[in-house]
Amino acid sequence: MLGLKTHIRQDAITDEELLTLARKVVSSYVTKKSIPHREEADVTMAIIEKFLIKKTVILGRFKGESKFSTYCFAVLNRMCCEVIRNQQKSWNLSEKQDIPELADTLSQTDLLLIKEEIKLLHRIFFLFGSEKHKIKLFFAFFYQLQVLETHLESYDAKYKIHLLEEIFLKDHEFSKGEMYQILAEVIKVVENKEMKPDAVRMWMNKCRTTIIERLNANAYYCAYDSDSFQALFEYCLHSEAVERELTLELNNY
Repeated sequence: MLGLKTHIRQDAITDEELLTLARKVVSSYVTKKSIPHREEADVTMAIIEKFLIKKTVILGRFKGESKFSTYCFAVLNRMCCEVIRNQQKSWNLSEKQDIPELADTLSQTDLLLIKEEIKLLHRIFFLFGSEKHKIKLFFAFFYQLQVLETHLESYDAKYKIHLLEEIFLKDHEFSKGEMYQILAEVIKVVENKEMKPDAVRMWMNKCRTTIIERLNANAYYCAYDSDSFQALFEYCLHSEAVERELTLELNNY
C-alpha cells in the first residue's frame, strides 16, 4: 500500500473528466442493451450524482494501486450496475438482456481488484461460522438470485426431505412480507426453531449491517451501502473458485 489517501486532492478529477468516464461506462451497457438508449442520459447523470455524493469517501479510499482514472472507472462501473439492478424491471428489458459480465468492460487490473473484494466478502461470511450458509441462502432468496442445490445442501443436509427445492429452486414472485414468512417457516422445519417473520427481517437486517460495516473497514473503492452490497453479493454467490481458493488458504494457517 502506498498510503496515498492523505495526499489526494479533492479536485483530483474534474467535472469534465468525470462526465467523460461516466458516459464511457454507460455507453458500454447501452451497446450491450442492458440500458435502453432512452435512459442513457438519465443513468449517466445518476451515477455522476452518486459519485459526487460519495466523492470524499471515494478519494479517501484510493490506494494508488492503479491509475486514478482506472480506479474512478471501476467505481462508476459499480454504481452503474447498481442502477441497472434497481431499474431493470421498470425498463421492461427482456430476460436475454442481462447485465454484461465485468470482463466485458473492465481491465485486468480492475478484475483483480474486484476479485479481491469478492474474496473479502467470502472472508466475512467465514466469520459467521456455521450460519454462513444460512445467510448466503437467505439473501440469495431475498434478492431473487439463482440458488443452487449445493447452497441448499450446505444449509440443510435433509433439504430434499424438507422439500426446500420447491421453495428455493422454483421461479416464484413473492412480496417481501411473503419472503420473511416463508423463511420463518423454513427455519421452523430445518432448525426446529420458532421465529416470527418480523424477527427474520430484523435478523437479516442485522446480518447485512454487520457485513457492510466489515466491508467498509477494508473496501477499496467506496463506502458500501445496501445496493452495492447486493451487487457484490451477486458476483460472490457463484464464485465457487474464489471460495475454494480462500478455504484452502485459511486451512493452511
